[in-house]
Amino acid sequence: IVPVVALGIYAVNRASNSLTTAAGHEMEVAALQAVDTIDRNLFERYGDVQAFAANPKALGTTGEATEIIDFLTTTYGIYDLMLVVDLDGRVKAVNSVDGSGEAIESRGLLGADVSGQEWFQVVASGRTPEGGTHYTDVERNDLVSEVYGDDRITLPFTAPILDDAGQMVGIWHNQASFERIVEEIVGSIATELAELGLESTETQLLRRDGVVIVDADPEAVLTFDLAGAGLMAAQRAIEGDRSVGFEVETHKRRGIEQINGYASSRGALGFPGYGWGALVRVDLDEATAEATTLRNAIIVVALVSALLTSAIGVFYARRIAGPITAVAERARIVSRGTFDIDDLGIDRNDEIGDLADSFDEMTDILGHVGAQAEAIASRQLSSAALDQEIPGQLGRSFAGMTTSLKELVEELRTSSSQLAGAAEELTAVSASAVSYT
Repeated sequence: IVPVVALGIYAVNRASNSLTTAAGHEMEVAALQAVDTIDRNLFERYGDVQAFAANPKALGTTGEATEIIDFLTTTYGIYDLMLVVDLDGRVKAVNSVDGSGEAIESRGLLGADVSGQEWFQVVASGRTPEGGTHYTDVERNDLVSEVYGDDRITLPFTAPILDDAGQMVGIWHNQASFERIVEEIVGSIATELAELGLESTETQLLRRDGVVIVDADPEAVLTFDLAGAGLMAAQRAIEGDRSVGFEVETHKRRGIEQINGYASSRGALGFPGYGWGALVRVDLDEATAEATTLRNAIIVVALVSALLTSAIGVFYARRIAGPITAVAERARIVSRGTFDIDDLGIDRNDEIGDLADSFDEMTDILGHVGAQAEAIASRQLSSAALDQEIPGQLGRSFAGMTTSLKELVEELRTSSSQLAGAAEELTAVSASAVSYT
């Protein structure tokens, strides 16, 4: 049983370590896939706004600009808000439909002053690199909230509108849907892993400061600093320098062990990205379920082995101990001087049988010795008991003693006869002497 248990522990540990490493690599690959896919997608959004701003209708009337904006909104389906703004900061045109083509109430933004918006100030002041796009991290934009009436997260992209002479005449601004771009990418990674059987998989995206921007808990989004909470994988995910790997750590809120794959944003095709970090996490128990199954199987084998060994041990112990106990009991009886007892009756062709036969023979011999001693003590030197042969030195000694006793008795008998004859003669002499007197 001990080797089985020892081998089992070794096998389970090896299996658990191997499964943990394999799952860790799978998680880090998934995290890297997530950030790379996001970066490539956002690179396209980075270029979209420049292409939209170059459309001739962006220079046209409000109606023409609105027409192209609505066309692009429904064609791409991933933008919540598109604006064409003049250099005074007044909204010239805005999309009147959402990404699915449904009408939205956005007319209130026409003519609105957006000169206080950060993106307008940067682009209008000419601080956008030539041929570049101004973009910032995720936000909850008040213009988007005014149109849709919620606090959805968006990604802003802004580019200058240039005339044929290359002079800035307006600004094109997009608010891309974070949900329909980034969250869908992250969610698809989790779905793929769940289809592979890793149902506890969860995916997270972190802003460069460690704050969660994609999480299963909506309350944590833009409020919970996971890196600041001490999760090593989160800290490494936002280190940059193409950091990728995995860590086994305790979930900060659920308190369970997880394998955390992480990867930092690398940018794509000249687009530097946001410095985000992706985490793909799976419960350690699920990832090492096969090792747990192996452990349970080994426990069953060990228990069955223990039961079989115990049963066999008890059987053989009784088979050995029973006869030995009987011999010991007979030995106690013999030690008390009782020799007239039956044989043990143990019929076995092994060492125990040999011991029982030898003990029976010894008891018989001691019985003969006792009988002869009793006959001698009773002065029955002619008893049949004295004719029983006793082997070995003890038999020879008793035979010699018996012979010596018989010879001694014979000598005494002879001496007694001679003494009786002498007495008779003495009596006769005495009688004669008396007569003579």
